[in-house]
Amino acid sequence: MAEIGQYAEARSLIVSETDLQYRFELLNAYIAGLSNSASIAASDLDWLDIEVASYRPLTTNTEIRLLSQMGRIDNALALARNAREPQERAHLLSAISSYLMPTGNIEAAKSALLEAEACLKQNGLYGHSERRMYGYSFKKLGAYREAFDLVLSLPVKDRHQEMAYLADDLVKSGRLDDALQALNHVPRHHPDYSGTAAYVIAACQRDGRPFSAKAYKNVFPRSIVIQAMMDTPVPPAENPVVAQAMLDVAVEVLGRPKRIFRWPGDLIEDVTEEGSYVELASAFARLGRLDTAISLIERIKSPFDLAYAHASFAAELVPQGRKSLAGEFADNAAAVGLKDYPISGYYGIVRILAEASLLDQALRLYRRLYVDPEDYPEHFRDISAMLAGRLTAGYQFPNALEIVERCQSPEDRTAVWLGIYEALYTAGASHLN
Repeated sequence: MAEIGQYAEARSLIVSETDLQYRFELLNAYIAGLSNSASIAASDLDWLDIEVASYRPLTTNTEIRLLSQMGRIDNALALARNAREPQERAHLLSAISSYLMPTGNIEAAKSALLEAEACLKQNGLYGHSERRMYGYSFKKLGAYREAFDLVLSLPVKDRHQEMAYLADDLVKSGRLDDALQALNHVPRHHPDYSGTAAYVIAACQRDGRPFSAKAYKNVFPRSIVIQAMMDTPVPPAENPVVAQAMLDVAVEVLGRPKRIFRWPGDLIEDVTEEGSYVELASAFARLGRLDTAISLIERIKSPFDLAYAHASFAAELVPQGRKSLAGEFADNAAAVGLKDYPISGYYGIVRILAEASLLDQALRLYRRLYVDPEDYPEHFRDISAMLAGRLTAGYQFPNALEIVERCQSPEDRTAVWLGIYEALYTAGASHLN
């Protein structure tokens, strides 16, 4: 009807309709046609102003949408302000903001949203759900300061969740300092903390920011910092400045040493947790500081942690072309005693070795971990499928079949065969044709 521009005929049809419900439906179709039209005469809008008056409040939101989209912001605001109930008035003002957002008129959208917020506050209607909703609206507008203040005023449970979301949005908008500030308000035990922290720290790396121990030591827990060191897209061994800054962070987070490590330099001191030795040794290995990494590994006393460190160190040596040394440390990992830790924990060592293509050692340790079928560790199926796939991809199909034969349950065998098929599919099965 109105979509094809026959506005005069459409208006005549609407006015002649006696069934009010059907007339209202025709009016909505007419408004939709105006919204999609490239050129709208002032007379069309004037007629609409008169016609919809008899249908309010049913068509108020629809008319406000049209007025906002057509740039008649003052008319839309006046219509919203005429609403009797404060809640309806705030709702319409908020609607104007959302209608203006796609047009690019951000300042007008923000002004309407602030007016809606003030209306609720003045009338005692600004509860937790309203604050949460308006915080989301301010984020969409890019008004992050207003969003931050609103989220900060939420109850603890909602505040932590919304701050994590806000930190994500701030990273996407390039506001990394604000993202760090938001993350400071999310406790480390919160389920979303680790993922958000990793996202923020990765963005800082992509931005080329050197890490500052003073700035980051209270923001990121040890595991996040070490993971960032391992995953950084900047090759630290080729960039001493970046490497130094990252190592300063690790040193601060890992144990507040008496002597700060300098690049190049000596061992850090006062690292007390053996798990820290494992993580940091891997990081130093990736940075090319093999002597430092080996010295850290030598401090480890726990057989399990030592095997884990050997496996991780070997995995870092492979991409550096140090296959002989990697093989030695992988052999040490595969020979670990099995009495000091749950069997399922040793599967993690198998995974590290297999993913580093140290397949002989991975298979050797896997064979030692085989237990009674009635007492399979919960990770047996996943690790078996992974290792079988890696062996297949590494041209060790007979060894992959050995893993199939070790599986006692149909579910285990199916999972392992899927791992093999996936490897064959990826490789094109060229070496088995």
